[in-house]
Amino acid sequence: MPFYDHEAILKATDGGLDIILFLCPDAKNCIGNNKHFKLRDENTPSTSLKQMPDGNWVATDWGASGKAGDANKMNAILLWQHIKGVDYKTALEQIALKWGIMPEEQLKEARKPDFNKRAATPEEKEGAYDFKLYKLEDIPKGWIDVLGPFANLENMAKYHWHGVKEYSLVKNRSVFTWASKENYPIFIIQEKGFKKIYQPLAYEKKDRFRYAVEEGGKKTDFLHGLTQAQAWYNEANPWMADGYSQTEENANEDREEQKIPALFICSGDRDALNVAGLGIKGVGQWVVWKNSESAKISTKDYKAMKKIAEQVYNIPDLDNTGVNEGLKLALFYLEIHTVELPEELKEKKDWRGNPRKDVTDFCEVYRDKAPSMFKSLLRVSYPLKFWDSYINARQKMQYEVRDTYLLNFLARCGFFFYKMEGVKDDFIYIKVEDNIVKPVTAVEVKRFVTHFLKEKREDVRLRDYFLKAPRLNPSGLTDLHEKELDFKYYNKEGRLFFFKNGIYKVTAQGIEKQKPGTVKQYVWEENLIQHKLDVDPQYFKVKHSVDENGKLQIEDIEIKNNECEFFKYLIQTSRIHWKKELEDELEGKPKKERLEYLEKHRFSIDGPNLSDEEIHEQKLHLVNKMYVIGYMLHRYKDMSRPWVPIAMDNRISDSGKSFGGSGKSILFNVGLKSLCKSEFIGAKKQKLFDNDFLFGNVTKYTDFVLFDDTNEFFDFEQLYPYSTGDFNVNPKNGKPFVIKFSESPKLAMTTNFALRNITPSSRRRALFLVFSDYYHEAGEGGYREDRSPRSEFGHNMLDEHTSPEEFNRFYNFMLQCLQMYLQMPGKLNPPMSQVELRNLRSRMGDTFFYWAEVYFSREGDNLNKELVKKQVMDDYKEEAGGKFVLTPQTFKDKLEAYCMYSDLIYNPDPTDPATNRYIRKIDGKTTEMIVIGTENFTAETTAENESDSESKIDFHEISKNF
Repeated sequence: MPFYDHEAILKATDGGLDIILFLCPDAKNCIGNNKHFKLRDENTPSTSLKQMPDGNWVATDWGASGKAGDANKMNAILLWQHIKGVDYKTALEQIALKWGIMPEEQLKEARKPDFNKRAATPEEKEGAYDFKLYKLEDIPKGWIDVLGPFANLENMAKYHWHGVKEYSLVKNRSVFTWASKENYPIFIIQEKGFKKIYQPLAYEKKDRFRYAVEEGGKKTDFLHGLTQAQAWYNEANPWMADGYSQTEENANEDREEQKIPALFICSGDRDALNVAGLGIKGVGQWVVWKNSESAKISTKDYKAMKKIAEQVYNIPDLDNTGVNEGLKLALFYLEIHTVELPEELKEKKDWRGNPRKDVTDFCEVYRDKAPSMFKSLLRVSYPLKFWDSYINARQKMQYEVRDTYLLNFLARCGFFFYKMEGVKDDFIYIKVEDNIVKPVTAVEVKRFVTHFLKEKREDVRLRDYFLKAPRLNPSGLTDLHEKELDFKYYNKEGRLFFFKNGIYKVTAQGIEKQKPGTVKQYVWEENLIQHKLDVDPQYFKVKHSVDENGKLQIEDIEIKNNECEFFKYLIQTSRIHWKKELEDELEGKPKKERLEYLEKHRFSIDGPNLSDEEIHEQKLHLVNKMYVIGYMLHRYKDMSRPWVPIAMDNRISDSGKSFGGSGKSILFNVGLKSLCKSEFIGAKKQKLFDNDFLFGNVTKYTDFVLFDDTNEFFDFEQLYPYSTGDFNVNPKNGKPFVIKFSESPKLAMTTNFALRNITPSSRRRALFLVFSDYYHEAGEGGYREDRSPRSEFGHNMLDEHTSPEEFNRFYNFMLQCLQMYLQMPGKLNPPMSQVELRNLRSRMGDTFFYWAEVYFSREGDNLNKELVKKQVMDDYKEEAGGKFVLTPQTFKDKLEAYCMYSDLIYNPDPTDPATNRYIRKIDGKTTEMIVIGTENFTAETTAENESDSESKIDFHEISKNF
């Protein structure tokens, strides 16, 4: 016997509630109250129903032994055991089989009929079907349950349903026989000229239906149930039937026409039986349904329905196909009322794990509440004809707008009122189509209505009426249905991307296209990616680990496919040692050898001219950039990851000078911008944050804000509040508002300068990425030639000359970067040597750096000796011109930065290790000294200093002076 997971069974059956209600239908009246139901033949019901804290339902039999303390508590599986009289394993198997809760291969085997094949006899005609049927009353009870809670034998007989024991088909001189089973029902629906064979539990959707068509029969576009409804109408109104002849006997009979109160167009066979069985007085008795999903309601059939019914209702499914087809039908036949099932139904799942979508699902989910809920749905089921017409007292055609119907028409066509912060009136009008939203004006809404009437070829007087109708004025449209939309297409686990050909979800596990109708989130039309995506195999594989300190370590990257131009661009900008590899190491080599190397390793991160250490460093830079791409694409804001990517050049220049041209902005302004809504802020201006409207264009729909090309004095600390807190926005033409942290955009910056005053808080927030100077302009900086992405690829990145195939590679690469990021457990900075050197140069400034290079030159005599600190400061002030205030602490910071930059040691072996100071008595005066030492410096003290009676120093006094 196969193994079945009891937890999976309870989870798939709403905590076991579906099982309990199947076994004890009366228990439905005990949900959420203290009522009891009967579990046995007893005068007073004694079993209660309760949902436990873990979400599972328990039936408590208080009358099991007659003693209050001996109550028998049973979950759904134990209750099945109790009622069915089977052991635990058998109960699991039976439940799993009925609800389809088992491994896929076992389920496939269970969800098919018994099959047999034999040779045909001469008497058996080729193509002939033979059916062995149950009598109506002998159809197994469990089979009817499969059809839905409101299916019954009466309606099955009414609509020509039959239970099938087995059926056979003669084909190619063999007889194929399919037999039903206790847990695998087969039905037929008998119509004139054909039989529809229905296997509701077939594993494959294609196996659920097939047709046995008699010679001369026809099943195309057949409308089940219409014949039965017409027969009732003709019986109730015999004088309306074809061929009726008037006689003396019937000439004076009452001929008041009787119509079916409501005729329902259902989406499927089970839906029809359940609507027919809902039992609402005057409603639900008469149903029709199409023979297939692709069939259409013909004009002939619609006229036939209108003739016999007071009202025709359509009940479309809730999936995309159902909604769209329902809308098409309603727009074609404007007087059909559309029943809209509750959206919350889609939150429930069927046994296949798919969202519930149809009226049978509605009946199964709401059960005893379904009739009253369905009746309520009918009260708000409207046609899309939004006007009335009548002949007025002057015998002229008069039109009148039906406001409720018009607003319903606009809502069904996707037009809504939407509240939005930061706009003039705090709301806009929108049009929603599937998951795509676009803002529209009141004029566009009105034009849609008038154009619709024109397309329907309605009377010109009606069209003139709506051209002047006040309801279509801007003030009248504020009554449009309000729509709440979820634009938060990201969470901790991943993010959704909206392409022209579908919605894709990226998680650490992979990239997966979502089924239509299963995504609740929306996207603004301007952010819809205007390309199709075909998911490719992985372009790369990054091997990583975590060291004993919990720090992320990148071991290697294996590049499997680097055809993507954007991937190549990132490789080139990560070639920190390109000059050594492509110029120095090839210097003096034969031209042919040089050209062969350059061609073979044109886009290589691991060229053989480099050492293993250099290759690993370049790979780290590459993975770091891919990590930043993933971080920005994720969009999810995490307080523990308040990072601001800072893109800078690898080449170190004077602190006030920049080269640029390394391709930093391409990553953000071209690459990420193609997938994200971004706000660009040019950051060269001084006092940038004095602008009250700096973030005036930012909304909660902005994915990131880029501070591009920041100036030398950009204050990184100004970004702290925005990286870890709510986002205050002051739009020029709207009211100020606050974007909460979880919806606020991420921040990033590009710069040609080092950050000033790096603090621990800055380091915690900064996520550096370093760009090599592989791309550069000839001339300044000693470069031999111009090199840019355009010169390498023949066009600008992702411009109009980019092929669809290249766009597909680009999107695959970017989404794979996000997948990689989601797999990483921590922060990933690049190799920090050059970043730290830039920061050190920034700390000391160019004037100090060039002075120190001479003052502490290894050829001079100021290294490895004690110098009076004040004298050294005075020497520097004299060199610098003395036009500024220099405190001892500032001077010390600059000295320490210079020592770290130049591999020197500040104050080796200090006399006071606690404060890292040298203190001496010179001419009887306490004096602070400094020593700038080389790596192998050893401090020496003189005998005089050791024996001097004044050598005891008051460090407290020193601290006050410095």
